[in-house]
This record gives sequence, structure tokens and C-alpha cells, in this order.
Amino acid sequence: IYNRDANTMDLTSDVSVTTTDGLAAKFKSIFLDMGKGSMKTSNPVDVSRGGSRITADSMSVEDNGRLVVFENRVRVNIDPTALKAAGVNSGEQNASQ
Repeated sequence: IYNRDANTMDLTSDVSVTTTDGLAAKFKSIFLDMGKGSMKTSNPVDVSRGGSRITADSMSVEDNGRLVVFENRVRVNIDPTALKAAGVNSGEQNASQ
């Protein structure tokens, strides 16, 4: 449901978002406030990217995505091979600087 006057949108059924850099997010529902640059849900979320995954029972985003808070039964799974690859690459960059 879009509220033009308030510049908000309340999506009350399954929502999936995929970004161009490979982040995938699934929500049971989400409330977006475009004017404030925020969104929140008190329903389960599942966010993944590059083999790593965060699940939680609720989530909020503030300040146009600069602050993301996962709450209630938060689980984080990190793919060790992705972590090692990121560490090797960042180490090589630091060594050459």
C-alpha cells in the first residue's frame, strides 16, 4: 500500500530484493518511509551475499542505509572461503600501497 501524502509504502506479503552487487534479501513484510530514508519489519528477514547469510526476526534500516540493525534471534553464517579470499585480496592491496 503506497501513501503518496506520507511518502510511505507498506508491503504486507513476501518481498524479495536483489541488488546488482549480489545481495539478496527476503522479507515477510516491510514498511518503507522514503521521506526519512528508512525501512523496518518486525517479521523474519533473510539477507545473503557471496555465500554469507544473516537471518533475524526483525530488522530496521535508518539514514538511507547507513545504519542497519538486526534484532531477535540473529544468526550469522560466513562462508570461510569467501572470507579467506577477501582477506588475501585486501592484504595484497595493503602490501602494494
